[in-house]
Amino acid sequence: MSLGQKLSEKLHLMQRLEDQMHFSVRHAEGDEKGYRLSEQEGPVAATVVIPDMDKYSLVVSSIELEHRDFKSTAPVAELLSRQAEIISKNVTYLKEKLVLIELDELNGAAQIRSAAPWCENGSVQYFELLLQEGRRAILKRYEKRQTENERQDVPFLLTEDIFPRLMDDLSKIWHTPSR
Repeated sequence: MSLGQKLSEKLHLMQRLEDQMHFSVRHAEGDEKGYRLSEQEGPVAATVVIPDMDKYSLVVSSIELEHRDFKSTAPVAELLSRQAEIISKNVTYLKEKLVLIELDELNGAAQIRSAAPWCENGSVQYFELLLQEGRRAILKRYEKRQTENERQDVPFLLTEDIFPRLMDDLSKIWHTPSR
């Protein structure tokens, strides 16, 4: 069973327990309202924060994956470029296409963002995926309004069939052989 399938199965199990036992396993306070799912498939660990969901979709505020035993012989710039390319090629079903925006070799980080952000009424929304040292990936969605100085995290919607696919596609950055 893949990482995405395990997370999806765990989420369904939590929902069934809530329905059968008439209690909630959701966090009820702070920034992490809703479900906080963690799962591991081999050395890859994932944590997903889901503030809300219904029968067909999930509202997601963040996805974080980390390869706990990752070691690379490739130079960091080459590794991060390859990982960004894998994400750009495989994750093609979100609201916007993801592309590499910045590669910071000195700090071992790559920033992947929506190629064409969603814009409406003075507001811009975009996905941002941060790769850190080739071993960690964090996906969030942000909104920047013209009237505000700072961008804000905003949740994003995933259908129930896209959720496990996204988790598996993100974890491919560690399963695709080097060139």
